[in-house]
Amino acid sequence: MRTRVKVVQPATLSTIALSGAPGTSDLKFSIMNNSLRTRTFTVKPQLPKSWKSVPESLEVANVPSKKFRDVNFSITWNNEYSEADKAEIKVLNQEGTEIISVGIVPNARALPLVKNIKFDGDFADWPSSAKLPEWSIGKIGTPKNIELYLAYSQEGLYVGAKIDPSVASGSNPKVFWSMDCLEVCIDTKNDKQKRDKYSETDHQFWIVPMVKENKVYVGRWKRNDEIPKTKYDMQGIKSFSKKIKNGYTMEVLIPADKIKGFKPSKGNKIGLAINLTAPGRKETITCYWPLPKTEGVIEKPYIWAVAEMK
Repeated sequence: MRTRVKVVQPATLSTIALSGAPGTSDLKFSIMNNSLRTRTFTVKPQLPKSWKSVPESLEVANVPSKKFRDVNFSITWNNEYSEADKAEIKVLNQEGTEIISVGIVPNARALPLVKNIKFDGDFADWPSSAKLPEWSIGKIGTPKNIELYLAYSQEGLYVGAKIDPSVASGSNPKVFWSMDCLEVCIDTKNDKQKRDKYSETDHQFWIVPMVKENKVYVGRWKRNDEIPKTKYDMQGIKSFSKKIKNGYTMEVLIPADKIKGFKPSKGNKIGLAINLTAPGRKETITCYWPLPKTEGVIEKPYIWAVAEMK
């Protein structure tokens, strides 16, 4: 006789993302009691030193078995944060023991100015502030390692990625939705006006690692009337990609002349959303900032994050 035991966490948190501009925002999410009996939890934000939570912690009492309870905090925050200074939600049981922690995904980020970047698949020459903290990246699946990088210069927008595991599939980059692909959405107007279709300053680029050729394939998808037609295999783009032990790394410069309305100056803000998809042999891994494609983020420029050039 075979016995199969499934162990689950005592509680589950829904996706936790900060909305609105840096300042003071409502942080709303739900906690589910996975136990077979009623439970009481303590929910406590752990934040960077310059951030603040009201209240500092919250008791969520008498949550019935297999039921959700909504939780609400007021968070004062900014767009500069690091890997070491985490923003996350911790859940404690009735005995005060931490049982789960989940990162908070901020929808604003400071972009550093870079120069003399060498395209070799090594991020040692990128400033540490270009790397998005792992806790700030949303994930679907179980990547062992994920790194996303964002920066800018007078030349354009720099984007980098490193993922493990991944088979680095890029056999047909025109069909990017079934390949390893990084989608980068940019709104240079950044007006956050709700709209049903792209305006001329809205962009959807797709980037596929071509590890055998040590480069990437870049295209720009036509969604509405923002461009006359889809642009395949855009030429004259600086890039590099390579296979690593169980995945790949890539870096690319999206040129300023390919981004309508791009103004690479300190204090300028753009709308930005990134989704990295890695179809694998066992599962598809998705990493995103600030929201996943399942929430329609590609089609909604008004919900993209705000990236401020520093």
